[in-house]
Amino acid sequence: VGEPANERYLNALRSYGVNLQPWLSDDMVLHAKREDGTAYRVQFTRDPFDIFLMGFHFDTCLSPHSFNFYSTIAILVDANKRVLYGRTSNGQVVGRCLFALTTHGKLQTFQRYCHSRDDGFGELVDEFARKLATRMNTTLTQFGRIPCLVSREWYDDGCMAITTGATENLEKL
Repeated sequence: VGEPANERYLNALRSYGVNLQPWLSDDMVLHAKREDGTAYRVQFTRDPFDIFLMGFHFDTCLSPHSFNFYSTIAILVDANKRVLYGRTSNGQVVGRCLFALTTHGKLQTFQRYCHSRDDGFGELVDEFARKLATRMNTTLTQFGRIPCLVSREWYDDGCMAITTGATENLEKL
C-alpha cells in the first residue's frame, strides 16, 4: 500500500463505506477437497513470486515468457488488485483467480484457472467472492472501471460473473 496513489484510492473507498480490512488482510480462508479427496484452501497471496508466477502455473499470457507478463507488476503494486490461490498443504497449486476493485469499490473476479474443473475451484472462488463482498460492505459487479493506481497500465481481460450459489450481493445486471 504505502504509495500516495494507493492511499488516495483506499481513502476514497473508505468514504464510500467500503470496509477494507478483509481486502488488505490475508485472514479469509476457505477449505475444500479435490476430487481425489486431497484437502486444499483458497486465500489471497502477498508473495511477489506467487504474483509473478500466476501465469506460469497455467501457461497464460501472464507467464514470464509471454506478452502480458508486465501486468503482474501492476497486480503487485496496485492496491485494488489481489490474487487468490488454491493450494494443497504441500503447496501444490490447484487454481488461481485475480480479484479487483472498481473505481467505486465494487468487487470483480476474473478467469478462474485450475488444473481440474472437478476439484471445485471455480465454485470456491465464487463463494469466497460472495463472502468477501459481504465482509467489505460492497457488491459484486461485472461493470465498472478497474483503475491503474501506481502502475501505468495492465491487461484487463474482462471480469467474470459469479455463476454459482446465492447472489444476494450480486449487483443486478
